[in-house]
Amino acid sequence: MGLRLCCLALALLIVVGCDEGKHAGRPAPEAPRVLADGGSSATVPSVLRRFHGQPVIGARGLPARVAVRSCPIGRRSPAKGRFSEAWVSTEGLTVEFELNGSSLLVGCDAVREGDRWVPCGGGDTRSGNPHRVELAGGALNLTCQRPTRIEAMWVAVPRSATWTLVDHGNFWVAYLSARRPLIRVTNKGSAGRFLVAFLDQRSRVLRERTITGYVAG
Repeated sequence: MGLRLCCLALALLIVVGCDEGKHAGRPAPEAPRVLADGGSSATVPSVLRRFHGQPVIGARGLPARVAVRSCPIGRRSPAKGRFSEAWVSTEGLTVEFELNGSSLLVGCDAVREGDRWVPCGGGDTRSGNPHRVELAGGALNLTCQRPTRIEAMWVAVPRSATWTLVDHGNFWVAYLSARRPLIRVTNKGSAGRFLVAFLDQRSRVLRERTITGYVAG
């Protein structure tokens, strides 16, 4: 009886060991070393290089002249938009425009194809109140769908937040969001659920939450 129990226990250990070996042989996907344009990421504070044990990659700002030429609002409102901000992230390029005479924003999203940006989506805030925009689903857009679906969403930023971090599974993308009550962030195939964290200028966590978006209209 005792011998049978020992053999059974040994067999279970072998099975568990083999199963763990299988999982151990599957390395976790590495965080990207460069942004969508092949350039380096923006510098983040040393205390922010990792968050919840995962690497943090800084979205890099793009000059207005380059950004507007790469992703214009074009036919939608050619004479009414004024450049606000532009980001190169791990997914692509997002350019924000302010509509003159209002607090409304328009976003243009583009992906990199070869040596150029190709506009493939965008979204309006439809309101000047950041929290209303977010409560309405953040104007979620399934923007660029090749080669991988990319989702873009407007996120309301707390007044005291300097950094907004977006979870990408095995890494985070950090946006410098000081004095920006609303920013447009992107992710790949997030099914409309964005896990974000807001940090102050000392990289202390102010709030973490999941924002669920949906396409309005």
